[in-house]
Amino acid sequence: MGLDILVFWDKLIDRWETRMGLLMTFVFIICLYFFGLKFFEVQISSTLYLLVLPILILILVFITWIVSTNRLFFRNSRKIYVGVIMIFDEEKDRVVINKIVRKVIAKINQSDEFNKNLKLKLLPSNFCAHESQINRYHENFYFMYDLMIRVFVESGNYESIEKIVINKFSVTFRRNSTSWKKRIFYDTIDLTKDMGLLIQSRDWDYVDSNSGFDKKKYLNNFHNVILYYTTFYAIYSNRREVALNILTALYDNSKTIVKIKKREGDKVTFELAPFQMAEARLATILIDLYFDSAIESYHKNDILKAISRLQPLKKLALAPNKRFDLYINLARWNYEIGNLDKAIDYTNRAKSIAPNTVQVYLNLGFFAILNDDIKGFYENFEKLHTIRSNPVINWVDVVDFQYNQLEKFPSKKDFFNFSIAFIEYVFIDQSYRNKFENISHAFEFNERFQCLYKLGKYVLSQPYTLTANNIPRKQRRKEKGNKRKRRY
Repeated sequence: MGLDILVFWDKLIDRWETRMGLLMTFVFIICLYFFGLKFFEVQISSTLYLLVLPILILILVFITWIVSTNRLFFRNSRKIYVGVIMIFDEEKDRVVINKIVRKVIAKINQSDEFNKNLKLKLLPSNFCAHESQINRYHENFYFMYDLMIRVFVESGNYESIEKIVINKFSVTFRRNSTSWKKRIFYDTIDLTKDMGLLIQSRDWDYVDSNSGFDKKKYLNNFHNVILYYTTFYAIYSNRREVALNILTALYDNSKTIVKIKKREGDKVTFELAPFQMAEARLATILIDLYFDSAIESYHKNDILKAISRLQPLKKLALAPNKRFDLYINLARWNYEIGNLDKAIDYTNRAKSIAPNTVQVYLNLGFFAILNDDIKGFYENFEKLHTIRSNPVINWVDVVDFQYNQLEKFPSKKDFFNFSIAFIEYVFIDQSYRNKFENISHAFEFNERFQCLYKLGKYVLSQPYTLTANNIPRKQRRKEKGNKRKRRY
């Protein structure tokens, strides 16, 4: 009899998360309840003992069941809550794989790197196995889980080897668009394609004869893939700071290093592994998140944070255009916090990458103003005019910046008046021609600024190449209604 009770108890514990387990628990509790009443010789004729107390006990058991199996809970933070569901086609695999997944969840939940931003919970195995079920559950209980990840596990004989294999992953979360594509900064992510690359680059075979090694492999695989999905969810839900923090902790730059397979004279052969392609894609996303976070911080007037967000990019392999943008942004922001020497240094680094660019000429021309360098100012603005057909930046922002600097350095007003009028006429709108002409002619008999008079005369003699169609609406300025005090 004692052995039968132990067997029943083991089955009850093993099936606790299932509805059958709940039913078995109800039967066990009711039997135990009435046995206890009889054992203690309690009068059971009253409604209280026969009906009320048993119902209250069963309700308490039911509440314990739905809470302990993570079917229902009340969240108390703004963390990202992730539900993980394992879908098995063989019951025998459940104990092995769930044990690994529980370790992964505990590790993430207890990690200082991740527990501030997310909370993972394991739901019952084979819960909401069908797409319609998971969609309905998430629709009804969206207030609990932000993201639900289902992992489909298969097992069988593969090429005469008994294996457990992860067949596929599936995710469910609310999003504002039906498209899986989302722009970050430079690039567009696609959860289906990007996660497909990250998952397929890993080995998902679990062989019982190699269980010691494969357990460690599964621990690492599940750990990273769950966090990758959470990163993508954070990006889609515009919680990019969370995404950046998670991905920064996960990314390993050493995995992107491609080893040389062999050399034959001038011919070099590289061996590119799938995991290196996956890490390279993560690097691209991480770079975008750093830039995105830096720009957002700058717009919130947190320049120190903006600069700090760009610092890690110095160690990453950036494409030339991205490294150029890195240095140009660092130049602008370092100047704004008073680090003029660093601003000049970063501009020169940008120049070494792309010397014939608007940003470089504009920065060097501005530094020439600060240094009272007429020759440097003239040369850089002359070069600006030669590439005037490519207005790649927000010139309204540039003009506003220069007005602010004019207020800080009123002794440089001749430089700033010419610079502002030049930019307005050449890069914003032809209607500023008279203003630019008046300012240029004012230097006609000024020996010190004679070169600017000649530059203005030359610019005015050239055909006007910029049309209104070249300028985004947000960059067009109107003199009317502008309350800024101007000095020419």
